[in-house]
Amino acid sequence: MLDKEYNDLIVKFLQINYPVSRIKVNSRFKRAIVLDDGAYLLSDGESARPLKTKLIQTLKTVFDCDANTANSLISQALNI
Repeated sequence: MLDKEYNDLIVKFLQINYPVSRIKVNSRFKRAIVLDDGAYLLSDGESARPLKTKLIQTLKTVFDCDANTANSLISQALNI
């Protein structure tokens, strides 16, 4: 029971602090997440990989969870 509540807390953290927004690229709107160092397009695999790595490191630091759990929760919360 505690694990489910803990996972829900992490998912809410991701959804609130890293919202998926739309950015105009070449007269088309693309899904992206904007961080301090720029925008990461979710449709672009080369852009999504470093974003996922940064988010995994953040979750490992803040919530002390392992990389596999962080990866699955990021996929669940942000649909990456």
